[in-house]
Amino acid sequence: MLEEIKKIAKEVGVMFLQREQFETVAKTTNHNIVTTMDVKAQAYIIQQCQLLLPEALFIAEEQDNQILTDEYTWIIDPLDGTMNYAYDYCCSTVSIALCKNKEVIYGVVYHPYLDHMYAAEKNKGATLNGKKISVSNNEIENALLAIGTSPYNKEKSAKTFSRLQKLFENCRDIRRSGSAAFDICCVASGKVDGFYEEVLAIWDYAAASLILSEAGGTLVAYEVALLEKLQAVQVVGSNTKIQQALVSLVK
Repeated sequence: MLEEIKKIAKEVGVMFLQREQFETVAKTTNHNIVTTMDVKAQAYIIQQCQLLLPEALFIAEEQDNQILTDEYTWIIDPLDGTMNYAYDYCCSTVSIALCKNKEVIYGVVYHPYLDHMYAAEKNKGATLNGKKISVSNNEIENALLAIGTSPYNKEKSAKTFSRLQKLFENCRDIRRSGSAAFDICCVASGKVDGFYEEVLAIWDYAAASLILSEAGGTLVAYEVALLEKLQAVQVVGSNTKIQQALVSLVK
């Protein structure tokens, strides 16, 4: 199953790189956009995943969703980093997770511009391009942190940037790629030591959360009751060693 999911993700990545003519429209605000590539990629992923597991449900960014149940459920972000894609910033990922009993059992995140394939199966470890990965061992004062700025929720910008300032003052430096799935996978592979975003949807981190935990890290999506209703929540992830310090800094 994992190899089949990786194959689907890679095929969608090829679509990104071909960069065919596409259109961009605003969804709810000028800061929240969707491209025709998002829609095309999602349709392809759903079609292929239905062949793998016909009885499964789907939760995907570009469709109306209900709630997360105990049934087999695909959680998909066909193009994580849509703004990057629209501007040809070359940092967008494909994120595909399969859940059962509300737990992710398979997770794949593919970054086609780097040809980085992150993958995990529950209780079997995490890999990058087939090689086992693990988190770093840095303390908070030596940490490089990945962050998101929750651009769809600018009414929370004061809170977000106040917390980012605290993080920045207590670590070595911060980075923002524009793809939360990629950022969390960078924690999993030890490229950065922690991740924070104030408002994040489940499809942004579902696959990456398993990859991180299987690599020895920790990711907490706060307010689980909201999570099961698919409402966006605060997410804090790390190499585990700095998790308590990160949580303290963003509280």
